[in-house]
Amino acid sequence: MPQDVLVFFPTGLNTPEAEVLSSTIQSLLDKKKHVTILTCRGGKNYYCAKNIFSINLICILCKKKRNTTANLALFVNLIDSPVSDLVISM
Repeated sequence: MPQDVLVFFPTGLNTPEAEVLSSTIQSLLDKKKHVTILTCRGGKNYYCAKNIFSINLICILCKKKRNTTANLALFVNLIDSPVSDLVISM
């Protein structure tokens, strides 16, 4: 039975951290694990270290880089945070 794995993909990761995390996610997929990536939704009133003033253009560029770097969207579940109905059970 495949194992479910939740991976947090922080916003604004610099090179090479984003590529290392993408490689780790790919390794999990190669091992036939079900991967869910938790990411920032971005947009108005979302702040991070790269976008302290919640500027929409910065969010768009960040998400574009994240999606390009983690070009795995066809093989994983993507969850944007915050999600009110997200429940993580252990």
